[in-house]
Amino acid sequence: MAVARAMSEAARLAAEIDTFAAIVDELAAIAGRNDPQRRAELTKLRRRLSDQIGVMRGVGAEAFAEPSLAEEYRARLSKVLTAVSMHQANWPAIGIDEDTEAYRRSALAAAVGNRDFIAWARAALMRKG
Repeated sequence: MAVARAMSEAARLAAEIDTFAAIVDELAAIAGRNDPQRRAELTKLRRRLSDQIGVMRGVGAEAFAEPSLAEEYRARLSKVLTAVSMHQANWPAIGIDEDTEAYRRSALAAAVGNRDFIAWARAALMRKG
């Protein structure tokens, strides 16, 4: 029963990671735009990203039965959360036009870190299963 539950949690985590990846891609696309709507869209996507990290935190705790893998998952997800928080604190949506190039560099660095986490988590789920 526990093995079946861990398998279903792993499948759910994989789906949640896919959702996270889609949000990361949308945020990266916004960083390359200059239209006036991007700030409102950025605010909505940042909220979705934060919510999604919370969902992944909960699901990830159940998806990895091996304690060392679960701990590494939590540590890596915490690192993502810290990087995202720093980027957002440095670049509130209202301020992204103050220095567009610096904002884009920061957004790119955040996206790279997020994508590194996504790649690691997907690989960890493959090793697990």
